[in-house]
Amino acid sequence: MRIHSAARPILALLGGLAIGCADSEPVLPGVPEPRLTPIAPQAKAVEQPEAYERPPGVLVDVQYLCGHPLSEVRAEVLAQLGSLTKSSDLSPGKGEELELERGTIRAVDDRIYMLRIPLPEPMRRADVMRLIGLPPQVGETIKTHREYRLNHERGIRRIRMMRQSRRNEFVTDVEIWQFIPGEHIGRR
Repeated sequence: MRIHSAARPILALLGGLAIGCADSEPVLPGVPEPRLTPIAPQAKAVEQPEAYERPPGVLVDVQYLCGHPLSEVRAEVLAQLGSLTKSSDLSPGKGEELELERGTIRAVDDRIYMLRIPLPEPMRRADVMRLIGLPPQVGETIKTHREYRLNHERGIRRIRMMRQSRRNEFVTDVEIWQFIPGEHIGRR
């Protein structure tokens, strides 16, 4: 095989590159050698749970409290609903009821499943939703002469808003049910 004279320098350069890979000197003059700096293993940051902060304008943050273990959110329950005034056991499978200064809680197996909150003043449904930390836009509302009811809204099983009277739209109390104990027992 005959190599053209113009190709000889290129072949020599390629051969030098192949051999020069083992050397520590740069193969091409003027091109700096790449330097690899060892990456130190990063220390794992200790994850600390973020401190809960109630959203502004929310009286009781039902999405934070409902469904959580009472033992974990007890401090926030006391901050939002006041101190305990009365405690009573409910029928078997229904847990306990805790009456606080500004509301009532029911818990079973340490999980809060119901909150009842008397409102500071009669107000419209949209204002009630904002006050409990939920958006005012809701799905279908069931209207009766005593209440407005929302089912399966924002991950909550039932929201009941008790009406002041059948003649107006104002709400005086709200109940939030995260789940209803024993609701699906016996169903197939």
